[in-house]
Amino acid sequence: MLSLATALFGCDMIQALIPVLPYSTWFATAENDWSSLLSPYLPEWLILTQKSVMEGYYTGGSSIWTISNLMGWLPPLTAWFCFIFILLFIMVCINIIMRRRWMEQEKLTFPTAQLPCELIDHSRFSRLISNRLMWIGFCVAFFMIGSLGLHIMYPKIPSIGVRTFLDSYFTEKPLSNIGWTPLTLFPFVVGLSFFIPLDMSFSLWFFYLIMKVELIISGFTGQLTFTTGGLYFIEQRAGAIIAICAIAILMSRSHLREIGKQIYRHGG
Repeated sequence: MLSLATALFGCDMIQALIPVLPYSTWFATAENDWSSLLSPYLPEWLILTQKSVMEGYYTGGSSIWTISNLMGWLPPLTAWFCFIFILLFIMVCINIIMRRRWMEQEKLTFPTAQLPCELIDHSRFSRLISNRLMWIGFCVAFFMIGSLGLHIMYPKIPSIGVRTFLDSYFTEKPLSNIGWTPLTLFPFVVGLSFFIPLDMSFSLWFFYLIMKVELIISGFTGQLTFTTGGLYFIEQRAGAIIAICAIAILMSRSHLREIGKQIYRHGG
């Protein structure tokens, strides 16, 4: 259930979609000229265009459960939810096709699903619930994350844990070129790292450090910084994703060929 909820409400999904719908219309001014630069290229059935409907969203004092607000928000929400449903359905179909290859042949581990599967096993759950080390770890993580949540809502309450920013210690060139570099300790990340394959966990922090080294080296030129985007980090990430997908398809070519034969036979 956590994995399903994360797919919908995790980072850059629903939490980013809702604020985007009225943004271009509400913040359009004569100075930025968004009405002529952006609006002609945004389909009206995918965004909100009536400022009267957005007023309650930005200023408060209203409710979504009014006829005018519902009629304004319903068309774009319906269109986007249909797109999201189709997107998730396609992802489920891909998982069905690749499940046997990933789980039975490659023996891949799925960290977010591994622990819940262990918990639903009655015998293992009994041993886990009576394990003193488990409760010690749980209490440490609970108080660290709990104190952070309380600190965000009530700043007078101190937070427990490690959270600092390394970039604040580097104020001179070229080291100041590293940009935003937080150093944090999240217990759930530490726990998940034990389930992640070693080569993957190594790649996560190693290539992050490579990115910072690139920024420091670029600082010697005095031209590229963290904010200018001259090193094309987004393009590098896209290239890495494309390469991973290509390698996964290449390694699964015999499996995909067999599935194609079965589809052809059943289709015929």
